[in-house]
Amino acid sequence: LEHLAYLTGANEAQYYRPDVEYERAERVAALRSALEEMREERPMHFEVLELYHFRHLTYRNIADILDLPDGTVMNRIFRARRILLSYLPSEMREEYAQKIA
Repeated sequence: LEHLAYLTGANEAQYYRPDVEYERAERVAALRSALEEMREERPMHFEVLELYHFRHLTYRNIADILDLPDGTVMNRIFRARRILLSYLPSEMREEYAQKIA
């Protein structure tokens, strides 16, 4: 989840405060849950997120692996981020939508 740390607030200046740490832990748990649901329900979109954000592959590498044009890979990553938002709790969606825009 390090690559998506901006979604969990890990870079906030108040990172070491217990109340902030608790909130961050809740965000991480919600993000993990959302990713797991996405993996089960939208595997095609989860796959590109996994390759890009967790395996740190380039668009070109992903395109080669999936045998897709680069533009299709970029579009799927864009859509996958939007789909991920739909799996997050409603109170987190608006905040995260601004972060991934």
